Order: sequence, then structure tokens, then C-alpha cells
Amino acid sequence: MPEAGWGGKSSPCNPGYMGIHKDPETNEYYLSFNRENPDPNFMGIYMYKLVKNRNLLKNSDFWKCRKENWSKIDYNENFITQFKVNRFPTLSTDSNCYAEVQNKNDVSKFKSGQSIYQDVNITKGSISNIEFGAKIRVAEGTGKGILRVYAMNKKKTVIDSYSLNLDNISTNYEQYIANMSVPANTSTLRFQFYIESPGVFRIDETFVNPL
Repeated sequence: MPEAGWGGKSSPCNPGYMGIHKDPETNEYYLSFNRENPDPNFMGIYMYKLVKNRNLLKNSDFWKCRKENWSKIDYNENFITQFKVNRFPTLSTDSNCYAEVQNKNDVSKFKSGQSIYQDVNITKGSISNIEFGAKIRVAEGTGKGILRVYAMNKKKTVIDSYSLNLDNISTNYEQYIANMSVPANTSTLRFQFYIESPGVFRIDETFVNPL
């Protein structure tokens, strides 16, 4: 849904007013930028702490505002997974873009297996443990989903996996996190989010971090 007050379009930002700031006491760096919004609760100067990125996923928080690096899986020709990236900052976790996943045409229906995923190639034996997760909500009501990571060998055969069942996804973003041991012969890690109930799911700030 579009943000109110912008005629059905996403709110603008002003990259010309971006800046980098250093905290003299902690030596930490921050990125700042201005954002305009008809809702005063979302208008102002936004500050982001800059930290070293360990995340193996690309476009993990959908900052590109595109589906780049991600793929989807349909159940069949009658149950198509609708996967899009929206730029409505007030509906995201970080005032940027987020992904939306649902059954195409009829959000009151779904089939188990409809999902989005990203594959990450790794060097065998280079990672023994990971943590993975995301921030997820539904547009209305409650929903169910699954976060799962597959470990695959060089032939893309699954050799291990770990699932985090999400049985009560609400309309507020919640962060879901799990840990997994990675077999030594793993060549590819697949991060996958499955919808397990009807409705519109919003997902942001996905990650797969080596431990």
C-alpha cells in the first residue's frame, strides 16, 4: 500500500544531505540523511551506525529496492508466488525498502512450498557455524512461515538443513534468529523463507552470519 500524502507514491529522500559523522568518544562512525514525510513521526534526520558487515547474503535488506540476488518458487501454475520489493519507508524496519511475499491474485489462498530464497557459495570447510534470521510481519491478522537454511554440496544436493518455524507472525516486525552447524563439505548455503498461511508477508533485514 502507498504511503498517505504522496499521491500513491513512495516518499522522497534527499541524498544530497547525507553525511558521515564520527563519535569522538567511541570512534564509531554514523551515516545521516534527511527524509521528508507528511507524517511528522517519520520526518527528520535519520542516523545509522556503520558496522563491519559479516552478512553472506547480498541485497539482504533490499536496499537496492529491487529483487536482485533473490529468487522465488511457485507451487504450480495455479499458485504463483508474488514477490516484490516496495519502497515505502514507513512500512520497513529501517526506513528503506522491504520485500513482500504472497500468493498471486488471491491472498486468501496459498500452498506450502511457496517461498523466496538466495543461494550463497562458500569455500568448503571455511565456515563451521552460522546464525541466520530476518525481521518479518504480516499486513493484517496473523500468519505462519518457515525460515530455513539448506547446506548443499557442489552438486547442489542437500546434505543438511535447519528450520525455524514461525507460528504466530503478527502485524509488528519481530526478529527471528537461529543457529546452525555447517557440514565441512558444504559448497552452497540456501536461505529460504516459506509462507505457511494465507496473507501478505513483509520481510526485511535478512542475514546469514558466520560465527
